[in-house]
Amino acid sequence: MSATQFFKNKPHIFNAEPCHGGKGAWEFKNMIDGLAERGIIRFIHDDILPPGSAFGTHEHGGETIDEEWYIGISGHGVMILDGKEYPFGEGDVNVCRNGGSHGIYNNSDTDFRFLVIAARCKEL
Repeated sequence: MSATQFFKNKPHIFNAEPCHGGKGAWEFKNMIDGLAERGIIRFIHDDILPPGSAFGTHEHGGETIDEEWYIGISGHGVMILDGKEYPFGEGDVNVCRNGGSHGIYNNSDTDFRFLVIAARCKEL
């Protein structure tokens, strides 16, 4: 098995189902299909959250110790981290580690695009 891989760009997929009990449709691109079983990175998503849409607030934890990193690409919205709201936009980065909770919503009149990187972590 090779130690390197190349992933071809894919189109965004429209998803009409609310994410984590949020509201509204959204678009995503799973940038590394098929690697969930290997290595530290579980997935990398390129997400587009339209105006008025939201990912519901949810907690991370359990047997698989995971964290998610969000990186703002364009547009803006609000990130909810452990119950506190933060303006979130282009160039901003936040992380939700094991035991934390987060959600996100687009309170603007334009699309909000961000990357989500989910990592499998070891318990320290």
